[in-house]
Amino acid sequence: MFKGCGFFALPFNRLEPERELACRQLCGKIVATLPREVRDMIYAQVLDNEGYDKDIHMSRASNKGYLGPLTSSDPKFPPQVCKMGMRGTEWYLFERRCVGSTFLLELTETFYRTWKFIFTDDHVYLLPTFLGYPVLPEPSGGDLCPMGLVQKLDLKLGETTDGWQTVLKGLHTLIELKCAATINIELRVVFRLGDSPDTPGRLSKLVDEFDALFPAIRAMKESGHKVRVYFASNFIYGGMRLDTPDSL
Repeated sequence: MFKGCGFFALPFNRLEPERELACRQLCGKIVATLPREVRDMIYAQVLDNEGYDKDIHMSRASNKGYLGPLTSSDPKFPPQVCKMGMRGTEWYLFERRCVGSTFLLELTETFYRTWKFIFTDDHVYLLPTFLGYPVLPEPSGGDLCPMGLVQKLDLKLGETTDGWQTVLKGLHTLIELKCAATINIELRVVFRLGDSPDTPGRLSKLVDEFDALFPAIRAMKESGHKVRVYFASNFIYGGMRLDTPDSL
């Protein structure tokens, strides 16, 4: 309803000054006159991806020009990461000058609560900074961090060369999430030709290969998060998949 009319559907990356002013006035009126539960409905509609998955692949971030170069010492996430979920013509919705401070703050909160963030093993080192870095560093943003908002995460992990140190650091960060989260962890393995993932002893061997990760995974579950772990291979016959029992 809201995205299909008025300023929320404007085909502009940057608004002309008069449209910018009108958009800010509209957003200000929404904030001033509507209760938060109704505003949340508006934010959900604005962020609706029209049938597509609401996923942000963080592994692609540095290749899209949204965030610039990402390094372990200086990744710059907010607020551009929000824009990765929007068409370029809608980026103005995350510009303070177009929507005002309160609208931007609440829209950003809704974004982090409802979208899923996907990290591969090459980029799992970004998790601590992504979750702990203030979303809106300006004073009006307060201490708003993804750590207190994110509720959906997918991790796709494979063999590492550092003894799992980087991966474990990321997993321990997830234990500190403030909201109960749904976390899917895909452990990438190679099922060789002729292997059957459900042969006797195969699961225990796979668990042994990733043994260092399971204490952190159990700690995540004990912290109230819904964690699903499975082994997957995409190399043979279109891929194989083996779910782990909840007891792990």
